[in-house]
Amino acid sequence: MKINIDKAIESFRINFSVVKREGAEDLLRWIEDETDFYTAPASAGYHLACGSGLLIHSLNVRNNLEMLNTRLGLGYGDDTIAICGLLHDLAKVNFYIPIQKRRLNTETGKWETYSGYGYDDRFPFGHGEKSVWYISRFMKLTDEEAMSINWHMGGFDDRVKGGSRCLNDAIGKYPLVFWLHTADQKASSIDELNWDKE
Repeated sequence: MKINIDKAIESFRINFSVVKREGAEDLLRWIEDETDFYTAPASAGYHLACGSGLLIHSLNVRNNLEMLNTRLGLGYGDDTIAICGLLHDLAKVNFYIPIQKRRLNTETGKWETYSGYGYDDRFPFGHGEKSVWYISRFMKLTDEEAMSINWHMGGFDDRVKGGSRCLNDAIGKYPLVFWLHTADQKASSIDELNWDKE
């Protein structure tokens, strides 16, 4: 599917405009002026590994979270939906770099070079925790928002793979952890599965 970057940016700005907290405008200015949020991929080789993939993925997660909130009557405010959905992957800004990759062409049986993404983690602070840190430099988060963004990777989080049991405790105390992870999984594993083939 061809991405209309201008419409996607406009959608991001409109959806983020419901956030009226002190520092929100400074955060948006930082995103727009000092990061590659609007042009970065969402991943190096999984979902939306293409230009502006991060922007599209963030909008998809926000939309999924809003749908869950509405259909299930979860009761979260529009600002919480916008913050968690749009900013959960802020850790990915200024992270990916264009590189040349190699793959076997299954039709010709020959190796070919193609353009893709690698990464250069200039601030190796983790993933969810880095997103929380970036946001918190500008704007206050509620405890549930911070916890949800921090643990949005669910069982895929490196800390969980390493044996941390904090995720279960976080879900038990802050249900939005589960709902944000669900919205993120739906976006990356279902909504965006064949995005590049459309």
